[in-house]
Amino acid sequence: MVAHRTGDPFRAFYDRALPAVYGYLHTRLADPLRVEAVTREVFTVIVAAWPFPVNVDDEVAFAVRMARHKLVDEYRRQDAHTQRREHYQMMSAHDAAHRTTAAPEVRAHWALAAVPANQRASLVLRHVDGLAVPEVAAIMGKSVRATESLLRRAAKVLNRTFGESGSPHG
Repeated sequence: MVAHRTGDPFRAFYDRALPAVYGYLHTRLADPLRVEAVTREVFTVIVAAWPFPVNVDDEVAFAVRMARHKLVDEYRRQDAHTQRREHYQMMSAHDAAHRTTAAPEVRAHWALAAVPANQRASLVLRHVDGLAVPEVAAIMGKSVRATESLLRRAAKVLNRTFGESGSPHG
């Protein structure tokens, strides 16, 4: 059990930032265990950097930016596990029928699972987080042209996936 110390600046920051970081990751990762693991990674990095430099104006926004970077890392890790995609491709006919009748949110998660990690990360940062392409490129460490290419290829995969399982809108 961790004792709560009054006046602990890190604890005050943690209490403010945890809901924002966890909420951000929860809406972008389907597995609650992965959400918790990535949240721990974010705060591990933050603890190592504590206290923040004086030029950090909004500590919670800084923590969410750290979560974005860890989200990209997580997508890349997920892509290394090809079993997920193999399982997706080898679903039975019954499961394939269910893909066409499942709720749009579920079908969207399945479709995103078929998108390679870098493409998936670019899609989420661009269309879910609403970042501009140059911002996505900076986070991913790629050029703007390479990021635009990732987004186009991701759109093709999504269109192909939704073509197999019905339109994304029902």
